[in-house]
Amino acid sequence: MIGISTLPVIRDAPPQLGRPRTSVWQDFHEGLHHVRTRPWLSSMVHGTVQLALVNGPLYVLLPPVLGTGSERMYGLVVAEAAGL
Repeated sequence: MIGISTLPVIRDAPPQLGRPRTSVWQDFHEGLHHVRTRPWLSSMVHGTVQLALVNGPLYVLLPPVLGTGSERMYGLVVAEAAGL
């Protein structure tokens, strides 16, 4: 609610008319360079990729792989994956 209330006071920078247009690949390269030069941002991207590509399929596909009646085994595997 606080974030929504601040929207009217946010001023976006006007577009620069004299700036030359760049290609998508140049923008992609510039963004990748931006992420690589900031370690905290790079670690957040790595964490997001890990959650999306490793933990997501693990939690979704593990119950069918283990089969029925293996709730305790599922709990152990998930606890181990969480580092508990």
